[in-house]
Amino acid sequence: MRNPGKNISVGENTIVTMQYLVRDSSGKVLDDSHTLSPLKFTIDDGQFPPEFERQIQGMQPGQRKSVIIPAALGYGERKAENTLKINRIEVPQTDIVVGGLLRRLNANLESEVYTITGYVGDWVFLDKNHPLAGMDLLYEVFIVAVEQGPSKSSPFEMKNLLNIFKPFVRRGQDNGK
Repeated sequence: MRNPGKNISVGENTIVTMQYLVRDSSGKVLDDSHTLSPLKFTIDDGQFPPEFERQIQGMQPGQRKSVIIPAALGYGERKAENTLKINRIEVPQTDIVVGGLLRRLNANLESEVYTITGYVGDWVFLDKNHPLAGMDLLYEVFIVAVEQGPSKSSPFEMKNLLNIFKPFVRRGQDNGK
């Protein structure tokens, strides 16, 4: 059962509702949740870099904090090998829009998402780096609410063992007699 409460701190297995503003090192605003409703996420769900989550550990509703995340601990450094130049005929859509997303299969036939960064003549430029890769980020965070997440039970807890062996238990019979 989830228990929203003021005494719960951000930590493992918690659901956090927060408002935040993200700036790059020059002060340019990159994202601002204040223009929308507060964001709700679960710690360790991969929505934010682990370093961000580490730095908000222990915060409680009503608290504010500035969190600085260096590029290497955020979305990583930009990698040149994550960019491509392809011929326009390889793009399945007729309208090429800078900032649009394109899905392609790699050599292992795994799907990868690229951002269209530009085009010149018959060439289209793609980038699969995270849009915030290579940037040192400053988050201004306000914790709105923290609630306990669903329990993560061990597969060896009694209720789980009973479910595993349920098919072997004879109901309505006394010790199998």
